[in-house]
Amino acid sequence: MKRHWDDDELDAHWTLTSSEQALLAGRTGHGRFGFAVLLKFFQHERRFPDSRRELPAEVVRHMAEQLSMPITALERFDWAGRTAKRQRTEILAWLGVRRMVANDWALLSTWIRTNLLPSDHSLEQLTERTDEWLRAQGLDTTGATRLAKLLRGEVHAYVAELLHGITDCIPGPSREALDRLLGVDTEDESEPATTDATPQDDLSREISFSQLRGDAGRASLDTLLGELLKLETLRKLNLPNRAIEELPSKWRQKFRLRASVESIWDLRRHPAHVRYAIVAAFCFQRQHEIIDGLIDLLMQIIHKIDTRAEKKVEAQLLEDFRQVRGKTGVLFRLAEAAVNHPDDCVKDALYPVVGLQTLKDLVREFKATGPAFRRVVHTVMRASYGNHYRRMLPQLLDALEFRSNNEAHRPVIEALSILRKCRNSRQQYFKLDELPVKGVIRDKWREIVIEEDKNGLERINRINYEICVLQSLRERL
Repeated sequence: MKRHWDDDELDAHWTLTSSEQALLAGRTGHGRFGFAVLLKFFQHERRFPDSRRELPAEVVRHMAEQLSMPITALERFDWAGRTAKRQRTEILAWLGVRRMVANDWALLSTWIRTNLLPSDHSLEQLTERTDEWLRAQGLDTTGATRLAKLLRGEVHAYVAELLHGITDCIPGPSREALDRLLGVDTEDESEPATTDATPQDDLSREISFSQLRGDAGRASLDTLLGELLKLETLRKLNLPNRAIEELPSKWRQKFRLRASVESIWDLRRHPAHVRYAIVAAFCFQRQHEIIDGLIDLLMQIIHKIDTRAEKKVEAQLLEDFRQVRGKTGVLFRLAEAAVNHPDDCVKDALYPVVGLQTLKDLVREFKATGPAFRRVVHTVMRASYGNHYRRMLPQLLDALEFRSNNEAHRPVIEALSILRKCRNSRQQYFKLDELPVKGVIRDKWREIVIEEDKNGLERINRINYEICVLQSLRERL
């Protein structure tokens, strides 16, 4: 109950009506004062006060003025005595509220577990919702202390039931794997320290729980391979995903947060059913988070390959690039000189009209802006992807499955499926009809990706095609 009331609020909530004053007939002294306070308090709070301390000073003063009694009279009222108990019974009977019996407590317990606890309400929210239910049922809780004790007990029992339910579904080998993850069997009880070894140099090692809790870091091949190693570690735990998924989402997230903030030492000290359950919930949630993070890393890496190639080529070309102005006039003078002197050599016919330096500048400008520029950019991208980033593709295709119901995305999904099947093949070229082209290869890259063999037949360059597939995938994610 709030501690401060203004006069309007006191008049609205704490003024005795004529019918209520009639209940005071025959009552005297502190018993009369106590009855009036119990009545108005129950009407406002839907429960009886346990002591004088629950009553704000303004409320006591207002009630004393109505009864024409001194405030000190209430000090002699015994809140736990026989008179108070009898008065509570009379008040409940007059208001049409009945005391709760064993069956009512059982119904309340079931209602709390079914309707409130799955949403992980605070104790205040639980109390408020429970009071509403009691009011609708016309029931009295016989005191806030007992209700609070009931709610705390229900929460504790509900959490224990959830934890035991998860642990019972975890098979023995998975429990052993969770213990190894936490280092339960090791003598050193300190939290394992992360190492600086790169994932590709240490793929055979086991990931520690501390590393699973860590963020991915900046976008790089090493980071992506490290996240793939985390995902592989989590999947090898063989956890009961269905049982964990059926947990109320707020409790699952609460268990995940608990496992992420407690120290390794504290996690080891928990009873087995608590340790296994909260760590399993963490690993379940972390698996989905890592998959989302891998998608983000993949998009950033693809973008990095593209932009770095363009910047590198632009930097090289800008060193000696100078834009030629009046190209139309230059072309006209060249054409006129060629027509007028068809039999003369280039040096004698064209150089006097357009200087050698101007012609060199024209060539450089075309290379920096036309198809030649795109070809050079793709060459740099191919070198970067083929020599460094390409080794991420087989592991990504093994770890992630891409799906889509949108027909516009089907070519990319089919291309990824074919690349997954051929991930162990050393084949450098594909036949044109073996792979989807439309919706995967951009028009500007077509002449680079699709080549001709010595017999003049078109074929698809595998590495160039993989780059196009990744670019198209990034655009659709």
